[in-house]
Amino acid sequence: MNLTIAGQTINGAALGVPIYREQYFTAFRSNVPGLPVPQQLVITCNPACPQAGGSLSGFFAGRGAEGAGMMYNLNGASGAAAFRRTGS
Repeated sequence: MNLTIAGQTINGAALGVPIYREQYFTAFRSNVPGLPVPQQLVITCNPACPQAGGSLSGFFAGRGAEGAGMMYNLNGASGAAAFRRTGS
């Protein structure tokens, strides 16, 4: 996920995120003491944003996962996105 807001570019990426029941996924990063680790979400900013936090959560839908929905919160910038693969 890549966002540019008020001159700051925020990138969120996650590798090796488990997909539950072949449909749901979530990754997060937090600076709250006591939250479980590992935190798969990597957040980078330009200019820098020290101690960035956030989450990505979503699902696959349709035959053969033709569609996907995702909700995000990257360092306080939040929203949702939907995707659909054509020709399936």
